[in-house]
Amino acid sequence: MLEDLRKIVEIVAYLTAAGFFLFKWTSGYMSTNLSIEIACSRKRAGTDTDTDILAVSITLAKGESGSLHIFDVGVAVDGETRNLRYQLEPYTIRQPSTSSNGPTHDAGRDRERRRYVDWSSRDEHYYPFLQPGEKVQMAFDCEVESTGVSRVDVVVVGRRKHSYRIKQWRSSAVSLPV
Repeated sequence: MLEDLRKIVEIVAYLTAAGFFLFKWTSGYMSTNLSIEIACSRKRAGTDTDTDILAVSITLAKGESGSLHIFDVGVAVDGETRNLRYQLEPYTIRQPSTSSNGPTHDAGRDRERRRYVDWSSRDEHYYPFLQPGEKVQMAFDCEVESTGVSRVDVVVVGRRKHSYRIKQWRSSAVSLPV
């Protein structure tokens, strides 16, 4: 009889543990958390114009669970769209050479260790990742009507690393006239 009671307690313990992990999984433990912050700054373009310069800064902050694979960062200012993913694409890292294509460095072992950024070349096939706790910031400016309220919408498209489900995160901000 004691053996039967032990088996029942073990089954209840296993079912409780499975229920706990199922609850954590469905309640957000496996979710990809991303925060989007939009900051706007608006200045007059000139004294005799009816336009303002709107500077927009977007900060993406990855939460503490899982990595995020970013496919697109779309922004619309008063309906005019632009893509900011290019700001996340890495530049090509090159090794110095003695040719005129890049900077030269000291010969010997030191030369092998140094690298430089090729500002004219980007890796367009790379899709960036945000690791847990990581932040990235993008910025741009545009002209807007000086008398109107401007709306900034941001959409980030991505997925959790090793997942097949594509997700979206959205955020909006309003910039009032100066």
